[in-house]
Amino acid sequence: MTIQQIVQDTSYSVRTQISLSPSLHRAVKQRGKRWGKSLSQLVREALIRELQMEEKRRVGQRDRLEWLIQATRGTIKLGDRGWGAVKDPSRLIRRWRADEERHWS
Repeated sequence: MTIQQIVQDTSYSVRTQISLSPSLHRAVKQRGKRWGKSLSQLVREALIRELQMEEKRRVGQRDRLEWLIQATRGTIKLGDRGWGAVKDPSRLIRRWRADEERHWS
């Protein structure tokens, strides 16, 4: 379900119960009185805000990954490098090790 669908769903048929500390309950009730909203409305709005922020973070992360993919696309030319031209990798590695041994001896 998308955030828009959640926000547009105004049928509050599912009841739930939460436990709050006395000080948190008092603070939320005072804020509700100040803003003319019920405790349940404040909780719903806070949950929707949190879901929206989570969605923005997820989209932002996806956008950064997409940017990295686009930025690195084409930097490696297939077929130009790598192991494609090597017929016997074991032989090549043995040669490298022998060269290294000669270098350090």
